[in-house]
Parts: sequence; C-alpha cells; structure tokens
Amino acid sequence: TNAKRSACAAAAKQEDSSQRQKEGYGWVGRKVLRIFKDEGAAEGEIQARRPAGRPPGMNSSWKVYYPCDQYIEYLNDVEVLEGLHLYYKKYASKNDFTKITPEHPFLWEKVELDNKIGTIVRWENIGPDPSATQEDLSRFHIRFEGKLVSSVQKNLDQVVYGLNTVRMVKGRRVSVYYEGIWYPGTLRVVKRSSRKSGVNYEVLCDCDTKKNISTVVTRRDIDLLRYPNDAA
Repeated sequence: TNAKRSACAAAAKQEDSSQRQKEGYGWVGRKVLRIFKDEGAAEGEIQARRPAGRPPGMNSSWKVYYPCDQYIEYLNDVEVLEGLHLYYKKYASKNDFTKITPEHPFLWEKVELDNKIGTIVRWENIGPDPSATQEDLSRFHIRFEGKLVSSVQKNLDQVVYGLNTVRMVKGRRVSVYYEGIWYPGTLRVVKRSSRKSGVNYEVLCDCDTKKNISTVVTRRDIDLLRYPNDAA
C-alpha cells in the first residue's frame, strides 16, 4: 500500500553515515572545474545533493556554487566526475598541491569497461591545463584480474562511464522511482539487452521484502540510495 511505501521511504533515514559516504556523499564540499563555452573555466564547490524532481534523464543532481559570479547549477553524476578530474588536473599541471591531494581522485576506484570490472591504478597527464585549451588529454591505466592493461589507453570519457556503470551491481543499495516517490531497495539483477531499452534493473524494494516481489525499471528510474532528508 501507499502507506507502507511511505513508511518504507521514511525508514531510509536510519541508514548510517558510512553508507551515505559510499553512495557519493563524500563529494559534498569538494571542488570542481567546469568549462563553459562562452564564459570559459570556472571553479565551483559542491554544496548538497538534490533528491527527487530531477530533470528527465538525470539520475543524481548535485548543487554546485560558483563564487566568481554567485552562479548555481545542478550537475549529474557524470558531470561531477568530469569536474573533479578537471579541477585536479588544473593544479597538478602547475605542480600546485596546496589545493589538491597528491593522488588523482579516481585512483583505486573500481570501473566497469567492456563488461569487466577493473581498478584504476595510474593516471598520466599527457596534455596542458584543460581550462586553457578546453580539451582534456589524459590516460588512465586499468588493472583487470591482477594484470596491468598498459596497451589499452582509456581516456576520460571512457573512465567516467566505467565509474558510473560499476556502481550498479547485484546487492547494491539503490532507490527506484515510482509514481513520484523514490523507494529504497536492493538491486537483484542487471539484465543487459541489445534492444532500445538497453539495461533493465530488477530491484527488491524494502517495502516488498515480505512479498518477495521485485520492481523492474530502466536506468532512468534507478539511482544510488536516496535519502528523504536530502537538501533540495
């Protein structure tokens, strides 16, 4: 019933802080670099995660504030990952480690590429600061099954795609969007298809556990676990 689903959604507030960290909440407070077509490069800070009500096609929405002109925009996960990389590269290119950590933020993260799970073990800066050229040149090395695949060069777009895809795996805590509400649950099955639908996700929502009934959705209506008290 709707009452049970509402109670189920409210129960998500009980998830502990470590789970929130795993779902990407470590991004709040981080800096990103965005390159705008007319205005050029601008640095912003991620202030909050925005929950339901996202525009069609956006699976997560992050509030970013740009102090240079007091501008606010909302980014999806892919745009945040790109922004984190560009911010790091800007200062790494100048050997200025006062604003960034010594290691690239993607190092040791899991990625899924060509239906295989790997780990990013190395980043090479093979081009200038992208805020000056509006073009990023980077090479990432991925280790699959303990072997360094150095002969395969993965660029930023490929790695960002892999970082975003790898999180949707069996057993992952997720939320599904149904009739205007996000419901927490556990991802049961990922069904890849060559049809237009692409990938279907079978999720056991918490409120359907006793009935053992799964909900099947496409990528647009599934996301990493959302919390009812997220900032709007």
